Amino acid sequence: MEIKTIAGKDYLVSSVVTGKYRWADTTKLFNDMLEFITLLREYHKSEFVKEGYGSNVEHIYRKYNTDYFSPTFLKSFNENPFGCLIHDIYSTREMDARGINFHKVMELYYKLPKGERTREKAVELAKEVCTDGSYEKVLAYVDYYFNRHLDYLGGELDDNSLECLTEHKGKCDIFVKSLGKKLPMKMKYIIDRIDYRDDKIYLIDYKTGSPTAEKCNDFDGYLPQMTMYRWAIENEFGREITSTYLNLPKKVKDFYVRVNRSKKIDEVVFSMCEQFCKRYEKFKKDRLLFPKPIGWCYNLREKEIINNMAKGVVGTEEEILIPLGETNNDIKDFIVG
Repeated sequence: MEIKTIAGKDYLVSSVVTGKYRWADTTKLFNDMLEFITLLREYHKSEFVKEGYGSNVEHIYRKYNTDYFSPTFLKSFNENPFGCLIHDIYSTREMDARGINFHKVMELYYKLPKGERTREKAVELAKEVCTDGSYEKVLAYVDYYFNRHLDYLGGELDDNSLECLTEHKGKCDIFVKSLGKKLPMKMKYIIDRIDYRDDKIYLIDYKTGSPTAEKCNDFDGYLPQMTMYRWAIENEFGREITSTYLNLPKKVKDFYVRVNRSKKIDEVVFSMCEQFCKRYEKFKKDRLLFPKPIGWCYNLREKEIINNMAKGVVGTEEEILIPLGETNNDIKDFIVG
């Protein structure tokens, strides 16, 4: 096992190679991660390292060796299996800070007592949350949100009369009532907001990108994710969800987009889940992932690895550097020996 130090930060060194069918063989990568987290757990005398040095290796390894799946992971894995893994390794909080922090601001805002939910308070929360240099970008989204502060049911939204849950987390088996059958996978999920209005339940999901209204209701877009969220909450709460909406803060016309639902949609999404389960189970046995070339990417090394593997011949090898955190010689010496 090798740990490399670059500019005061440590990285676990591993690699992937183009295997049979020109798929990416990730066997060594996952073996190295398992060896690392086994020693890291031994160092901390813990069964699971949740935070700190090397904890992201624990999280990545568990994500690809689990019985519970999030709709967002299913979407990314189906679109580009190998790209999904490499993005999980090379993405950083800095890259995703705008979206993460805007969601946190909205979570804290709707947890405020009724009567205290004001635009000014949301701006204060943005200042408190954004300690990483993302304040201006997040403030722009707060402004977008309040400048077009509409009610998805019509008129303006009265935040101070709204009963809701925010950042609701859960895990459950899924029985799809419209189809009369159980999903072949367990689901974990985080719902941005669950609104209770006139004895009805509405799901709200924030999207800080700029998806078109068409993408919101496309099987290659957010329709599968939102359909699975609806299934999850209906199973957890034992009640039918009235409607599901995507909130697009940057949009004027499509500030809220209502997500379509039908038995046919349920059938298609259920089939997508079945296909995912088959691919995932196969991956756990052979550790082969299909590498699909990508265009624009924030991280140039991430893009290079994905595209080199997608275009490479059998035997092509790419070094993988998994970030561990600021150099910690005590842990490093314990693990490397």
